[in-house]
Amino acid sequence: MATETIKTKSPAEFRGFAQKAVLYNSLAAAFGTLVVASINGDAAFGFAVGYAIGVINLIWLSRIARKGALMEPERASRYVAVRYYIRFLTTAAVFAGLIYFKILNPWSPVMGLTASVFTTIGILIMLSREEVL
Repeated sequence: MATETIKTKSPAEFRGFAQKAVLYNSLAAAFGTLVVASINGDAAFGFAVGYAIGVINLIWLSRIARKGALMEPERASRYVAVRYYIRFLTTAAVFAGLIYFKILNPWSPVMGLTASVFTTIGILIMLSREEVL
């Protein structure tokens, strides 16, 4: 079970995973931004912002899950549910603000957010095959 895995891993093992995830995500963000810039230079900034929001969002989610897994079940369910909605509403408000105030067009940050999620899923699959998790 995930809770038992979290309890048996040391903080150093999780830091090692996080460092690899940050490295691979940084490389993917740079590559994706260059590709988007070569297609449409105006969209590159939005892609980079969306990617950054996605990575921050996933880091926030992993902290919520890690803390929740270490709590007793009754308290954990309430903790995770409340924090999940706070995270979701904060992300939505940031996107809405960027689009409403015409700082970014709606599509480029969505592309960046999507790319960060799929990159992170790929990283998790790759690292789990190396038995890092």
